[in-house]
Amino acid sequence: MDYVQLPNRIIICIDMKSFFASVSSIIRGMDPLKTRHAVVGDIKRSGSVVLAATPLLKKGGIKTGSHLFDIPKRQNIHVVNPSMGRYIKVSNYISSLVLQYVTPEDFHANGIDDSRISDVYIPSSRFFGKSQILFRDYTNRKEVELLLLELLNEVCFL
Repeated sequence: MDYVQLPNRIIICIDMKSFFASVSSIIRGMDPLKTRHAVVGDIKRSGSVVLAATPLLKKGGIKTGSHLFDIPKRQNIHVVNPSMGRYIKVSNYISSLVLQYVTPEDFHANGIDDSRISDVYIPSSRFFGKSQILFRDYTNRKEVELLLLELLNEVCFL
């Protein structure tokens, strides 16, 4: 295949990190990047499947598809049932934010935590934000992560 013949497009892929576990952590006032949190199908069934786990829990070997009985029973590990209504609400809110800046034709939701944006304006600078969605220009990735965490915190309690 001659790729030169294909259209040259910019596509942004959005895959929200450990979405169910992140939202569930924030609802409980925890930072999903600093806590061990798992969302399982049913906390009353030991064979229940892990639907999502925070990055720290994943580092410990617990990941999506693991079972509840695989999770060590420790005080610093939080295991909860899913809250699908809340996840859908947060996902819809995030989608509505994106749709303020791109046309519906260029926004493609592939699931509750996965979407694509095509044919969008990308600034030529190395700044994050450029005042398109974020409140000011950011040069530090950590600042952007903290801001997005704060925004998600607000959405979880709508």
